[in-house]
Amino acid sequence: RTMRLRDVFNLQVGSQIMFNATPESMVEMRCGDVIMYNGRMGRKGDRIAIQIEDRIAKTKGT
Repeated sequence: RTMRLRDVFNLQVGSQIMFNATPESMVEMRCGDVIMYNGRMGRKGDRIAIQIEDRIAKTKGT
């Protein structure tokens, strides 16, 4: 499922985001239609996190 940046900006304290993923699930982090990173869902303390596995997109000059 895609979440638009404007929806992220509208999140408030107590808002919930449901993920259809397990800790073993691979996820894609995108900017528009460009896949930037691949990673795995996880937790850091009481927060949801994504561990970056692969950097896909290259920035200018790299």
